[in-house]
Amino acid sequence: MSEQNWQLFAENLKDIAVLVGTCCLWKSGPGLFTELRLKEQRLHNCTFCISTKRKYGESICTRHDTETLANSLKEPEPAPRLHRCPAGAEEFLIPVMNPPRILGAVLVGPFRGITGNSDLPVWRAELAPVLERMVQKNIVPLCREIYLFSPRHVVDDPRIAEVLDYLDIHFSKNITLKMAAERVYLSESRLSHLFKEKCGEDFSTYLAKVRVSEAESLLRDTLLSTEEIVLRCGFTNRSHFSCIFKKYNGMAPGQFRRKAQKENRLLREKILSKKM
Repeated sequence: MSEQNWQLFAENLKDIAVLVGTCCLWKSGPGLFTELRLKEQRLHNCTFCISTKRKYGESICTRHDTETLANSLKEPEPAPRLHRCPAGAEEFLIPVMNPPRILGAVLVGPFRGITGNSDLPVWRAELAPVLERMVQKNIVPLCREIYLFSPRHVVDDPRIAEVLDYLDIHFSKNITLKMAAERVYLSESRLSHLFKEKCGEDFSTYLAKVRVSEAESLLRDTLLSTEEIVLRCGFTNRSHFSCIFKKYNGMAPGQFRRKAQKENRLLREKILSKKM
């Protein structure tokens, strides 16, 4: 079922792109990171965007997605809006929510904006409500299925399910077993036992994996410093972060970043070569 969901997800994004005549991408989570389980719908595959990255470097696009666009989702009730990228093109961002959680956003574009590039379509205001309806009808239910009902969330004890949701949202904070136990009115020892029984791993291991997963996204898709990533992911300090990260990835954070960003560059070059 999961593989079918991903295929349908990709097809729905592609349908929007075909109808509008530009790209339609998905970026996951409040940080708007690349979703590696998608293919064509995780990177801009138009000549304009890839040539812009080659000319000015990927950093301006990376910062735009993971900082400028991601910051727009921090409002109490983020709404769809048109953004202009550093290269002058426009992109329509549609947040996908399961309150209070931000599952990610659909990005439709680029549109011509002030680029003067006649190969790009012109944004029309009447597209906004149509795109919003399409996303609400076809994308939001799939996102909830994929991100909220994955195997790690399917447990038959509502108390453990609540703890899992709590960890997935608040992992950047100094969360303890005691805090989680108080949240579901259990003793620490009882929660520890139930958590291991239902999830197949202990509380601290699960929390570490959530934090490492977020760190992987930040290393792959942003230019944030290691110190900033440590803070955003809830690690005690840089040394602690490096130790835990290497335990689960077999390599240091810096090595992981270089490898992942090289793979992204090669993928973009491959896409561009097919279109030329």
